[in-house]
Amino acid sequence: MEDEKDCRPDRQDKYQDPRAVVAAEDKGPDSQDITPKTAKQKETAQEKLDRDMVRWTRVVGLFTAALFVAAILQFAVMEIARESSDDSTAAQLAVMRAQTRTMQSQLDQMDIAQRPWIRLSQAAPVDISVMDAGAIIILDLHAKNVGHSPAERAYASGRAFSSLATTNEHVVAEAACKEASGRKPRDVDAIVFPGEDVPIEDGSFTINMRDIARDRSNRISEQYNAGKAYFGEEKAQTRRQQEMAQPLFTSFTIVGCITYSYRDRKAIGQTAFILDVYRRCPETPAARCTFDMSHERDYPAGDMSVSEVRSGLFAK
Repeated sequence: MEDEKDCRPDRQDKYQDPRAVVAAEDKGPDSQDITPKTAKQKETAQEKLDRDMVRWTRVVGLFTAALFVAAILQFAVMEIARESSDDSTAAQLAVMRAQTRTMQSQLDQMDIAQRPWIRLSQAAPVDISVMDAGAIIILDLHAKNVGHSPAERAYASGRAFSSLATTNEHVVAEAACKEASGRKPRDVDAIVFPGEDVPIEDGSFTINMRDIARDRSNRISEQYNAGKAYFGEEKAQTRRQQEMAQPLFTSFTIVGCITYSYRDRKAIGQTAFILDVYRRCPETPAARCTFDMSHERDYPAGDMSVSEVRSGLFAK
């Protein structure tokens, strides 16, 4: 019996605890023990992921910077193109303005060539009425249309001067036409055709006595100042007093403007004129005498003479 007991297998050695077996089975084939090596591998993978993220962040940043630079370059190109376009547009506008001016100039030349032009053709004396307040000079005026189309509402206006310097003629003539432009057009229905010479309305011009006296005083004062150097102040003063004591005599200068309309009364034309009016001298026909303004009286046409001083001083 002892031999049999000795010959049996050692059950204690071969016996396994069932819990150990179950625990081993529960691990499964894929289960692995966490070892230091495995932890190191996981840390290496995390670092790799971080490095990849850093690289992608750099790539995105560089791409964004490239887009920003491209946008700046595109803006610069557009700005250059805009400035070039502005310069081109300005140049085109300048050319268009020059062409417009040229066309307008051509139209103006055509208008000048085809429009009517009225000028004074005749001025004859009628009479002069001298009054305490002043004088009224009445003339018979004719005008001729030297243009190429009819004119309407032709009339004359202006004023008389007892003294007018040659250097002031143009300024005074232009002022006379400007003053006439501000007036209401005359209700004159007569039409002046090209080449036609017709009488025009309103040939009366006035001057007040104060202006006549002032002009004489200024003239005598100028003579007095000039004579002091030759005659001495005392003698020049005596001559001045003698001149001022004389009766008031004067001749007249008429500054007038012929105003007319054309293009169905939508356009206005004007021509200035200057006339000298003086008294005939029976004793010296070639001389020019003056009118006595010291008392009221009338001078008929036979006592008067009219001459045109200058034409073409102003026209539009």
